[in-house]
Amino acid sequence: MGGLRPSLWLGAAGPSGVDLRLTVQPLVRGALGFGVSVAHWSRGANELPCCNPGGIAGTSGASEDDIDVYTRAYYSGFDPQATHQVFTGFVGGIVGVHRREYKGTLEGWAPYQVVGPATTNAGVEPGAEMGLRITPHGNFFFEIGGRARLITFEDPTGRFTKGQIDPRLTLSVGVGW
Repeated sequence: MGGLRPSLWLGAAGPSGVDLRLTVQPLVRGALGFGVSVAHWSRGANELPCCNPGGIAGTSGASEDDIDVYTRAYYSGFDPQATHQVFTGFVGGIVGVHRREYKGTLEGWAPYQVVGPATTNAGVEPGAEMGLRITPHGNFFFEIGGRARLITFEDPTGRFTKGQIDPRLTLSVGVGW
């Protein structure tokens, strides 16, 4: 496939909580791309002391960080010899290390006391992705797609259960070189 090159992009994924992901694809062989990405998701405390005159009770926040390695196969059925493809489809496989942290339960008036335990779990999770890369001009591109991963360990943030599939819509903007 002509035009496929190493690239870097920034993306957001949802709807089970928006995470930000930075991806670099430094290795390209024919229609295959290989890379690594890092992502972060967090939510802050879910309480507002001004709205609860009896004190607060809530969470002090939660977060997830991950690092994934992946491979993608790109396909452009229009003209594989062209030096510039506007639309290029892709499918890929992902495996990554994920770390989820629940930061505890808050109670009382300021200064608040953390009374519930903080919990951190980590594990390896596989996944898959597919989407469309749109390169309107030069080296800049947009991607729209989806990714799904298998939740392989208990989630202290309460978003997932072990064995669940986590599907996400992904939107990205990037540049190739």
